[in-house]
Amino acid sequence: AYIKHEDSILPKGGEVCFQCALLYTTSDTGQRRIRVHTLSVPTTMVMGSIYRSADLDSQMMAILGGLEDAKDVKEAKEEATKACVGILYAYRKYCATSSATGQLILPEALKLMPIKMLGFIKGLSEGGCVTFPFVWTSLSGLDYQISPSLVALHSGGKLLSCSSEAMDDDAVLLLLENNVGYVWVGVGVYPPVLQKIFAHQDYESIQRKLDRGEWWRGEEGLLYQMVDRLCDPSRHLRLKFVARGSGAETKLIRKLIEDRTQSGMSYVEYLCHVHRQIQNRFL
Repeated sequence: AYIKHEDSILPKGGEVCFQCALLYTTSDTGQRRIRVHTLSVPTTMVMGSIYRSADLDSQMMAILGGLEDAKDVKEAKEEATKACVGILYAYRKYCATSSATGQLILPEALKLMPIKMLGFIKGLSEGGCVTFPFVWTSLSGLDYQISPSLVALHSGGKLLSCSSEAMDDDAVLLLLENNVGYVWVGVGVYPPVLQKIFAHQDYESIQRKLDRGEWWRGEEGLLYQMVDRLCDPSRHLRLKFVARGSGAETKLIRKLIEDRTQSGMSYVEYLCHVHRQIQNRFL
């Protein structure tokens, strides 16, 4: 939803209040109640202040929600990139005038917008049609739907770039996407490392435990601790074991959004593409 201000000017240096009221009935006693939420935010005439206080998830939700009317996947992808370019172009023009023209400047609060937009674009390509299930999700759940996270379980849960470069022989990786976690184990992982992560040392036992949904019983393992720390308690996460050389591994690699795939550019290529479009607007 967009809010329109119809008065001539906003109070300079003042605040604007938003209020929303919800009338509902309690499920246990049937009582009618009203819940009121009030938000007070400052106003500013300085463009840089707007970018400094920008909320990335809110921006993404507003942009992507506005693409529901796209006639096909191609138009949705073009409009998503166009919106990203427009926001970064305005920042470059009004807030970073002293920087070199050939340099891509990203505002700190929105520096992850290109990678999130790329994740959305690649997700559209896989689906083959314009569907937006995230329109009905919360802001906190948006990230999981459009931007997978790659976790290095062998390094204590360190977040990695979502690229196949992380798939070393001694790596144990967890890819979190939506409500599914994909577990990939390199061929050179030492048994003590597997014991520490999964509370098991052989691949068969690990795969059987994951496939049966019994991974949560290994509270002593690092996997349980990492999922408990990284994931919202309301998410019902399913874990899948990805065997080396399997079809599931091929699908996993396609989900690594920072790599170049049949469904789209690599992250570096997409940044260059966005940068070129920003520069073209200055011509």
